[in-house]
Amino acid sequence: MYCVRFDLSLFTFESRQEVYILKVLTERLKSETKKFLMDGHRYKIVASVVITQDADQNMQICSRCLWETEYDTVISHTYNTKSLIAVANIYCVHTP
Repeated sequence: MYCVRFDLSLFTFESRQEVYILKVLTERLKSETKKFLMDGHRYKIVASVVITQDADQNMQICSRCLWETEYDTVISHTYNTKSLIAVANIYCVHTP
């Protein structure tokens, strides 16, 4: 996911811009995803980004959704730097 790497490459966890960065990044992920969907108007796109400080800890992120395996999908990407870990999930849910 190029936009995750690009948007977070200069970000440090101490920068106190988390809220703004998260909002911009989730909106960008949604708009970039819509470009790749053949029938984009028939999908609800939900983007979720978690940013946390990298302090050599373990972390698990989970989610539960009602899913139609034939149409719905999820994209997940993890990005690491020396100071942070970012996990982006994009859910594409088909709407009739």
